[in-house]
Formats: sequence, structure tokens, C-alpha cells
Amino acid sequence: LCLDYRKMPVNLKLMRGRIVRRKIVLLAESVGFGGIERLVIDLFRYMREGYINEIEPYLVIFRRRGGFLKEIEGEKNVYFLSSCGKKKLKTTNFDLYLKLRKLLTELEPDILHFHGYPVDFIGVISSLGLKVRRIAHIHNFHFIGGKKRIRKYRFVSRYINSFIYVSKAVMNSVDPLYNAFCSDKRVLYNFVVPERIEALLRKESVTR
Repeated sequence: LCLDYRKMPVNLKLMRGRIVRRKIVLLAESVGFGGIERLVIDLFRYMREGYINEIEPYLVIFRRRGGFLKEIEGEKNVYFLSSCGKKKLKTTNFDLYLKLRKLLTELEPDILHFHGYPVDFIGVISSLGLKVRRIAHIHNFHFIGGKKRIRKYRFVSRYINSFIYVSKAVMNSVDPLYNAFCSDKRVLYNFVVPERIEALLRKESVTR
């Protein structure tokens, strides 16, 4: 597993003397055609299918929109916080804080894995007080914003347990500005699903 959640020091819950599966929640803004969205969906399915006895994954999408929507609609453990896809996601969408807090209270996850801003900011604030580890996954330089965003993010970085960057260049650019408290930071390059590449190559050979 490219990101081995199993090694993270979470408080494992016991049920009748046996360890239950770790509940991991992946959070993203939407499921539009993009690298972040593709990675999140693939990671969700990889955990669900490859680690069925160890991990219980959940996928939380803030806005019900995007080219991958039909691909995941109706799948088990997939949740949409908002049905309004046109509404821009902002840190002032206070209704989402309440919806996410209610959902997380019901799911009782062990790990929250945020993908992109302001998903991570909303996710951190909504989960304060819960016994959960938080991972912020920074995918690109577009994460960098103005002074107001920097101040807000440096504040919530005290509640983030791990920062993951997709490259050293992104880490060197973003981390000094946004991460004021978290010492656990690492580089994890993006991955691809081999089967998808093989399918594309077969399709290309046929069209030729």
C-alpha cells in the first residue's frame, strides 16, 4: 500500500477481544475530471478491495458534481455533503461544518485524509474534539493563497498530525508558509493503477 495507514499510531478499538478494521475517511471537494479526484477514487477502491480485513474506507465528497460522478454514485460508503454542485466551496459554508460533524460522529473514524483546500480546513474544524488522526495531502502549488488563508491554515496546522506532499518542490514551497506546528511531513509521489494503463494501451493498439 503506497500510503500505509496500518503503521500509523491510532487508538485501535477492540470488540470482544478482537481488533476491528480501521475506519479511514477520504475527503475531497468534488469528483471532477482531474488528477486529485482520480487518485482519491482509486485509493478508496484499492483500500476497499485490497485490504477488506484491515481497513474500512469511506469517501466523503463536499460537492455533488464532476465527470466521475456517475462512476461512484450508489457505491457503498460514499457520502455527498451537498447536492448543490454549482455553489463554490468556501470556509464560510457553515452548513457543511454541521453536516460533516454529524457524519463523522456517526462513522467514528480513526483517520481523516484531506485532499485540497478548503476541504482540509473545514475538515479539521469539524473534527475538533474527536479522537481521530488528521492527514493533509497537498497536491500542487495552487494551494498557495493570500495572507488570510496562510494565517487560517497556520492556525489549524496544530491539529494536523501529518502533511503529505506530492513532490519535494511542492513541500519546499508550501510547508514553510502553511505548516507552523506539524513535524511529521513527507513526500509521496502520485500513483497510477497499472490495469488502467494496460487498458488504455490495448485501446490505443485497437484504434491503430
